[in-house]
Amino acid sequence: MNDSERTKKTGFSLAELLVVVAIIAVLIAVSIPIFTALTAKARASADMANLRSAKAAASNKYLSEQPAGVTTYYYDAESGKVTTSQATAASFAGYGKSDVQIKGASGYPVKDGKPQIVSVTFTSDGSSTAAWGMGGELDTLIAKALAYNVKNHSGQALISAMGTLPSVAVTDIFGDKKLYGGETTLYWRPKEITINGTREVFLYAAGGSTGHASWQGYAIYYTGTTYRSTVVNSYSRLTDKNSVLFSSADVGKDLGTYLLNSGKWEAAK
Repeated sequence: MNDSERTKKTGFSLAELLVVVAIIAVLIAVSIPIFTALTAKARASADMANLRSAKAAASNKYLSEQPAGVTTYYYDAESGKVTTSQATAASFAGYGKSDVQIKGASGYPVKDGKPQIVSVTFTSDGSSTAAWGMGGELDTLIAKALAYNVKNHSGQALISAMGTLPSVAVTDIFGDKKLYGGETTLYWRPKEITINGTREVFLYAAGGSTGHASWQGYAIYYTGTTYRSTVVNSYSRLTDKNSVLFSSADVGKDLGTYLLNSGKWEAAK
């Protein structure tokens, strides 16, 4: 037997190689979703662990200091400690892992690709709520509103409980566009909503520094994104207000997606 005959008998045929490649492709196709699901579960578990640690650290601090009024603590996962200073919290390394909401806190552990930190807000009666975010003015207002909403403050009562409402210049949201109502300054108000069985709060901006503004707004702030009205008044051709009375059934799983798909709102640039 010569070498060429021996090679022919010990080699694989093209058909056999194609079968092997096909089997490997099937195994990869099956394993990728499983691996992705396991990775997502691991990330969610890490976020839940950090959330529990944040709540425990904030509770210990609150009980030892007994501060008056509404107090927000920001948790640093590296040190395991909390602070009430937003400036200090801004230097904390973000530790959020997943881009889906975690039970027990509002917001997202990862927002726009950026890992967030946990803030825990206490009211004067000791009730608390947790949120993912860096604790800016609007996120702090949402955390405060959630804490009051837990105590059954809703509607106008929830807005009144916030005290002085934060303001925003129209130009910061709409640029050179003019509003139908002629406003140059808008004020952020909280509005409660239940999404996926979870109680949440979004903010809406309207004219006037008090009241619910007939539950209409020019802009909405939700989980770190500002959405602005695209409705144009048929008479003046200027940007007009939109209703913010959304039903949980209409909103579905995510308010931001609902707003963008409604044709009445767009993400502010």
